[in-house]
Parts: sequence; C-alpha cells; structure tokens
Amino acid sequence: MTLRLTALSGLSFLLTSTALFAADLQLYHEEGLSTGIALSFPFAIEEDRATIARLSYGRDEDHNAQLSIEAMRRMTLAHGWTVGVGVFADSSTDDIGNRFSQVGMSGDLQRGIFQANLNAYLPVGTKSHADARHDTLAEMDGTIRFKGGRSLALRGLDAEVGARFAFSALRGGSFGLFGGGFSFEHSDGASYDGTSARAELELENLFGTYPGALVRAGVRAERAAGRTDSSAYVSLSIPLGAKPTKTTGENGRPRASSLKSLTRDTLRRRRVTTRAGAYGAAEAVTLSGQTLGGFTRASEGDNLQDALNTTGANGLVFASGSFTTAGLTLANGQTLVGGGGAVTLQAANGRQMVLANSGAATTIQGQAVTSGSADAAEPVSAILTMANDSTARHLTLMGGVQGIAAHGANNVTVSDIHISDTLDDAVHLTDVSNASFSKISIDNAGGNGFAATGGSNIAISGASIAAPGENGFELRNIDGFSLQNAHLSDMAICEDNTLCEFSVYNPNSVPNSGVNAIGLTNASFDNIRMDDVTYGFFLASEISTADYDYTITRASTDLSLNDITITNSRREAILAVGVDGLDMTHVTLDNSAQDHDMDLVVIQSSGRVTMENATLSGGINGLMLVDALRLEGITEDMRFRNITISDTSRAGIFLNPIRNVNFENITVSNAGTHGIFMLGDSWGYNGGPITDVEFTDVTIDNAATAGVNFYGPATNVSGNVTVLNTPADCSADTGSWSGTALDNDASHTLTINGTVMGTDTLAECASPY
Repeated sequence: MTLRLTALSGLSFLLTSTALFAADLQLYHEEGLSTGIALSFPFAIEEDRATIARLSYGRDEDHNAQLSIEAMRRMTLAHGWTVGVGVFADSSTDDIGNRFSQVGMSGDLQRGIFQANLNAYLPVGTKSHADARHDTLAEMDGTIRFKGGRSLALRGLDAEVGARFAFSALRGGSFGLFGGGFSFEHSDGASYDGTSARAELELENLFGTYPGALVRAGVRAERAAGRTDSSAYVSLSIPLGAKPTKTTGENGRPRASSLKSLTRDTLRRRRVTTRAGAYGAAEAVTLSGQTLGGFTRASEGDNLQDALNTTGANGLVFASGSFTTAGLTLANGQTLVGGGGAVTLQAANGRQMVLANSGAATTIQGQAVTSGSADAAEPVSAILTMANDSTARHLTLMGGVQGIAAHGANNVTVSDIHISDTLDDAVHLTDVSNASFSKISIDNAGGNGFAATGGSNIAISGASIAAPGENGFELRNIDGFSLQNAHLSDMAICEDNTLCEFSVYNPNSVPNSGVNAIGLTNASFDNIRMDDVTYGFFLASEISTADYDYTITRASTDLSLNDITITNSRREAILAVGVDGLDMTHVTLDNSAQDHDMDLVVIQSSGRVTMENATLSGGINGLMLVDALRLEGITEDMRFRNITISDTSRAGIFLNPIRNVNFENITVSNAGTHGIFMLGDSWGYNGGPITDVEFTDVTIDNAATAGVNFYGPATNVSGNVTVLNTPADCSADTGSWSGTALDNDASHTLTINGTVMGTDTLAECASPY
C-alpha cells in the first residue's frame, strides 16, 4: 500500500499532577513512510487550557530524515467545547530524496465524541526540484516540445471530522471513525484533491503496571484521481514523569477527560505533500543538432509527400502503413521515420530522449508515372531523394529505378532500411559528403546494391546485399570511406573468361564484384563476408591508358581490409591494381569447393602492401604478385606474414617481375604444381628480374612438382625455405633462351633445405616440366 498519511504523534499525558509537566515519549511507525520518535512538552496546563510543544524525528525507507516542530494552544469553552489553534514547521523528502520544507497552521474542535480538525500548509524555501524520471516529450503547437520533470511541494488544506467512542474493555480505550477531504496545488499546474477516511483504535493502560502508556493503531485511505491509496500506522506513548494515582482533578487542575482533550495529538500531515510530473515549461528540442521544425504523422492512405511538405525544413514525419509514390523528396534537415523506428531529441539542458514511432511497419512502393507525349508508363526514378542534413529510418522501399538517391548533399543519415526490386542501383549517391548508413538490407537490385561517386566521408555499418544485377558496392573517387559488418551473397556470376577477366588494356574495369572500388583514399573494410561472387574485392586507382601510357589520374591510397571472409569467388577474391597503401589482416579466402576459379589474391603494380594472418584455400595460384603496368609514383614494398596457403591447382605463391617483397612465417601445402613459382623477365618487356625478395621461415609441404621453381632472372633473393614431402626441393628451366639466373650479392643468401642457391646450383634442380 502506498502511504499518503503523515505521522500521527503526541499522545495523552499522564493524568496525575506529578506527570502533567513532564514530557511524553512516543515511538511510531507509518507503513511505507517513516519510523521515528517524538517528544511532547507541556509548557502550561491550567484547569481549562493547555499549551503543548512537540518535536519529532523520523527516517523513511530510504533513510532520509524527517523533522517536525509544532506548538498547540487549546482551551475549553462554555457548553463543553474545546478549541485549539497551533503552528508548525516540517522538513521531509520526496521519494527520490529531494528535500522540501513547509510551515502552517492547525485548528481543531472537540465536544463529547465529536472531533474535527483543519490544517493549512504552505511550502517555504525550494518548492521545486528537477526529477528526470518524469521528463517527457509532448506533441504541441505542430511540433515536439520537451517538458522537464519536476517534483513540486504543494500548498493546500486538509480537514477531517468524525466521532470517537469510548469503551471499558481492555482497561479502557476508544475507537474512532473519521472522514474528510483535501486539496493541494502548485502554480506550475500540479494538484492533488480527494477524500479521506480513517479508523483508529486507542488502548489506554495496556501495560497495567505502567498506567498512562497508550497504544494507537489505525488505517487510513485517500482517494484521488480515481485511485485509492491506503496505509497503516501504529504508535506507543510512554510518560516520562511520575505515574498517575488519580483520575480526578484537584487543586484547580483539570480532570482526566478534560486533560485528554487539551493535550491530544494534532492530526495532520507532517510530510510535505509533493507531486512529480512533467511540470516544466515547454521547450524547443533539437534533432541531429538542428532545432526541430514541424512534426506530423502520416498514416496509410495519406499523401506522404504532402506530410513532408507540411513539416518542411528540419521537420519530422512519422509514417506508418503502406504508401505508393511517384518519388519523395526530403527537405533540408528533414527526418522521415517509419513505424517501429525512433529518433533521439535533445532539450536545451542537454537531456536526450527517445521519441518512438509506434505505428505499423512502413512500406513505400514506387509507382509508375506517366511521361512523354506517348504517355508511356515509367517507374519513378528514385523512391526517396535525400537532402542536406536529412535522415530516413525504418522503412521498406520497393521498386523504382533507385531506392535512395542523393546528389551533392551533405550530412545524410540512413538507417534500418530495406530496399528491393529496383531497376537500377538500390542506393545511388553522387558527390555526397558526410553520409552515414546503418542496418541496410538490399536484394534484387537491377544495378549495383550501393553506388557512390565522388564525395567524402561515407560510412556504412551493417549491410546485407543479395543478388544485385552488377556489383554489391560500386565506389568511385571517394575520400574517406568505411564499410563494416557487411554480408554479400548470391552475386551475379560471370562465366565467360573473355568478357569477365581483368585486362591490362582496360585496368579500370571488372564486372560483378562484391566491392568494386576505384580511386578511393583513406578507406577501410572491416568484418566483410562474401559468398558466391565473381570478384570479391576489386581495388584500383583510376588509370589512363591513352597512347598505351599507363598514368594514374586518381590514386587509390591507404586502404585496409580486416576480418575478411570470401567463399567461392569465380575469379580473384582480392584484386588490387595500382594501389598505394593496402593493409590486409585476418583474411580467409576459400575456393576449395570450386572447379573453375582464378588466383585468390593478385597484387598488380601496387606498393606499400601488407597481408597478415591469412588463410588461402583453393584457386589456381594462392598469391600472385605482378607489376605489368609499371606505374609511376608506386614504390613496391610488400610484406606477407603468418599466412597459410593450401590446395591450389598450381602454385601457392607466384612471383612475376616484382621487387621489395618480404615473406615471413608462410606455409604452403598441397600445391598443384610448385610451392613458389618465380617468373622473371629476361627480355625486359615485362619488368625485368625479380628483385629483393626475402623468405623467412617459409615451409612448403606436399607440392606436386617441386618446392621452388625458377624461370627467368632473379636478383638478391634471400632467406630460408623448407620443403617437405615433395618430389624435388627446386626446379628450374636453365635453357639459354629462358635467361634463368639467380644473382645474389654478398649480403643476400637463399637456402632451400639448407642448400645455398645460386645460378650455378640451379642446374642441379629438377626440370619444371
């Protein structure tokens, strides 16, 4: 039971002349409110009047202190009426510990069994405290306002009237029934009005051996605003003075019956009456850093574009249900939220609150529109076009040429969006900067799942793309891009090698990639899963081939791949062309279940490349390095560490003319031909010799032909290679036309199973054929 009753205290004095001027000690407990102690002091008691002072101290269930001090003056009038007037001051806390104080006046009236009392309360000091539990967002004035939660101390009155009936059982006592009402209010709008009822049992001299001790027990109920709260209380009063010996007055002192009327407790609330709620002033709120404009709700059957137009710039629209559209366009700063979505609004004091759209899930279907003189029906270009500082959340978009489009926009936010069945790209961005996409799912896009050209600082977190017609992600010339937690599956598979293979004559194009990225700078890809793709990652600089002079026109620099898993890529799982700065960590590539595929990783004419902690399974060659384009501005410098390569149909590692490469802690097992195949260029048309390659702790196990194969010239190749369970440690084509040679200076030594290798020892290697 929730208690609304303030402590009852101060019970009757002893009826002896020696105890009249001594204090009473009272112990009391009020259910759910407080437990405490009180002392009552008689300052003057005469035959027909008395002045009593009372001090009390209690603690509530949360150990907050409650203090009261009061004084009451009563006198007996003609015809047996006793009237009292008193003053008081209280200090108490609300249910979360905010302290309030009040002063007031009490009045009561008694005659025979009849009792009545009236109390007036006036808070003093701090009358309002913040209470964030009741902060709220309110729809008003065509927008959303913040109203701060406040705990308020209320001023008001309460009154009670009833009768008390004496009985002689249990050595005397009485039973009282009372009813009344109360009314409290605060200038900020809080009020508390209702009725009350109370029943109380009072037992005198319950402990026979100590006359004057008194026990009170009662229950009280209050009903307000359709709710009834009840509570129970009990108290024990013990006189601290001499024990009474008479119950009749003498020497001008009042009789016992008169004394009880003059010294009884003042019945009132000793706890400040408070109310908590959203009583703060209505304040404007901000959404994404901008003051919120209009707010409206659009339901199924409404014109959603009209709703967007109504709220305008910086407006907020909650949509629910299904809509069809010829294309929606957001205004600057506008937010569109579907059913089940939410936004976070911020008040001026920094308090952030979530406003949720509890409506039905929202589906927006792109409808055919009529255009041209022939009245041809064409699908809408984009279902939703974003603007500066605009946001779209929790929507399902179906159809249209594109699902979401943005052109030259800044600060675009898209989250919890599902897009399907577009004729072209599901998401299409041009020159968009500072865009954030999260929790997006795309399936059956006719073009790319996500396409972005130009712009900067585009971030995607949580993406699922299935069955796009072209690429999962097509990215062009973006400075600052990140993709995290993405899964791509059921990509379009190109089976025609002539049409689909990478060509040095067209280095900017490969089809059907999970990620097809050209001209990216400062880009990261983290926790990416791909299943059944043609190409996994195609990462390239924009390269001009005019006059067969390969020139980088837009460099791709500083890229990182982390936690990458690609299963079943028809062609290269990772193909990097002309990239300057590529870091790959925790990479798993598995083509072991496929009959037709290509090399797993190909690094073409790139520099500053690292791969660490990788597992490569299947493919023709596991890792291929080549520098066919010889691009200016690219300094080859590559490091590969902690890599396991297995089950390739040809070589584990294939080196074309390349330079400055370090391999450390590499294991190649079950290679279809050679563990390592080195192919230098003796004619000078394709890069010349392999130069400055170091092997440290490289192990080749169970290669079908030989551990290491040499073809063409190699210079300064060093380190140690261990070959196990393989027909030959090395193989070499030493024919005069091949130009096969290993020319190491004094600082470079290569050993295979402990044998120092050089041009002379290559003749001792097995034939590669």
